[in-house]
Amino acid sequence: MPKKGLAFPKPSSGATVRRAKRASKAKRQAEERLVVVERSHGQCEVWELGVRCGFPASEVHHLLGGIGRRNVGESALAKNLVAICQEHHVDVHAHRGVLRALDEEFPAGRVLFVRLGG
Repeated sequence: MPKKGLAFPKPSSGATVRRAKRASKAKRQAEERLVVVERSHGQCEVWELGVRCGFPASEVHHLLGGIGRRNVGESALAKNLVAICQEHHVDVHAHRGVLRALDEEFPAGRVLFVRLGG
């Protein structure tokens, strides 16, 4: 932020700009995650074998993956985040199963966990 009262104000340092960007991103991320936790009432939103898990959700998982950075753009929106219990989160990252969104418009609306064979 330029200094006031100077004819040629000194621009903000790169570190100050990066710090402000990081803080802004963290605030947006916290707001989106709060929406997810409120929507799920603190319970796992994953469905498996026709039943909602319902265990306490300890993680927020991104439904959009692929190339790029996490928590940027569409992947950071609450509609693309799902509250998930520790067991399902570990299974997804260990490739023992995959999450399938059943609604393209609102991916987190109903998320199915499909166990992989083995």
